[in-house]
Amino acid sequence: MTSSPSGAKTYVDGSYYGRTPQVISGLSAGSHSVRVDYEDYQNWSQNAGVSAGGVTNVHAELTPEPTQGSIYVFSSPSNAHIYLDGSYQGTSPMTLSGIPAGSHVVEVEKAGYREWTGTVRVTAGQQAHVSVSLNSNPQPTSGTIAVYSTPIGAYIYLDGSYQGRTSSEGFVIISVSPGSHTVTLKLDGYQDAVTPVNVNSGQQSSVTSTLQTVGSDTGSMEIASEPAGAGVYLNNAYKGITPLSLSDLATGEYTVSVQLQGYAAWTTAATVNAGATTPVSAQLVATPTTTEAAAMPLTVFGAIALLGAVLVLRRR
Repeated sequence: MTSSPSGAKTYVDGSYYGRTPQVISGLSAGSHSVRVDYEDYQNWSQNAGVSAGGVTNVHAELTPEPTQGSIYVFSSPSNAHIYLDGSYQGTSPMTLSGIPAGSHVVEVEKAGYREWTGTVRVTAGQQAHVSVSLNSNPQPTSGTIAVYSTPIGAYIYLDGSYQGRTSSEGFVIISVSPGSHTVTLKLDGYQDAVTPVNVNSGQQSSVTSTLQTVGSDTGSMEIASEPAGAGVYLNNAYKGITPLSLSDLATGEYTVSVQLQGYAAWTTAATVNAGATTPVSAQLVATPTTTEAAAMPLTVFGAIALLGAVLVLRRR
């Protein structure tokens, strides 16, 4: 007697004979019932005939017990956005497959309607049903943003706050306050995609981004100064101390400012080209020292004193 996987409990005519693989002898000729049990697998049973003096080979191919079920979600109106345990799944009607057995939270949301939230119990090997009739919201106070990306799997941030990842169905950010927002998509090996978006109450805005691979449309910049150790500002954003190398810069024109205490600020415009390195060299000019600045009023005072002496001599 064998089984796949092995190590299963073997019963013949209801009597336990050990774990597979197993040789069971001393059985009478005729038909016998064979049952094989293994934890987390469905029970296997079969009748096997035994002939006098013969050997009967029995192999049990065990099937794992199902640990997952599914949820069918229907809504009126349709094309509502479905979330399972906070993760966006798609639009209704839709069957959610491969759901672990147990309790799950389902959210159904559509712009212009009140959000529905409920708890659904999933049984292994069975399908749970959710039917939702959404109530209209005559005075909505928020909107939604549908986010799509190529490739999919990008991490989504709304105004710097993480929301989820894009999928083939996209991703919908719900309960977004009206006004201007920024959606940022991040994915390893790709440049960040930043998109401004305006949201209106009761409406859905859309963001679609095609991510660019790192280096495909970027360049770099080498910034040096004399003397070294100066602070570098790129479009008014601090980047570091000279000498400085900046990579993965989007192509285009930048304002470069180099600043060092005791020296006049140095500013120039530099253009970054795809796949190229733009050199920037700043020759800083020292500003007048405090001693030099103080010498001027002293010289003026001396001239005034000399003029007074001349006037006195003339009077004499």
